[in-house]
Amino acid sequence: MTNIEVFNTIVGFVLADLYEAFPVPINLRAPKYAVQAGLPEDPEHLQFNDSDPAAAAITWLLQEGFIRAADNNSDGFLVPACVLSHKGLQLLSMPESIDRKESFGSRIMTAAKSGSIDGVKDLSKTLMLQGSKLAFKIGMEYLMQP
Repeated sequence: MTNIEVFNTIVGFVLADLYEAFPVPINLRAPKYAVQAGLPEDPEHLQFNDSDPAAAAITWLLQEGFIRAADNNSDGFLVPACVLSHKGLQLLSMPESIDRKESFGSRIMTAAKSGSIDGVKDLSKTLMLQGSKLAFKIGMEYLMQP
């Protein structure tokens, strides 16, 4: 998998866990998500490393405001008491399309529970693209106000 595919997969599994637990905070552990994404299990994933894609993906979700944590200065390896932010919940609550009534959150949670790496990766990619479009639309509406 490419870096972006690994990122999308990890983000999908993280968001699925947070969506299922919402509003109860949970601890996020980077090694768990690295393994779920199909990365090799090795001792290096048991210690924090800046290049660890799971820790980097979790840190990105924090910095972009999709999730909140008790400790926002976390290194991404272990993020205590983490919960979806309003922005993250809003994104996961959107339906994938007008034809589908099921939310992204429900679909990604189902894919994660079934262990479908490709399903999680594809839904996460679509979710991030939809989120970008939504943010752009809201930004344009704000700029067009008198």
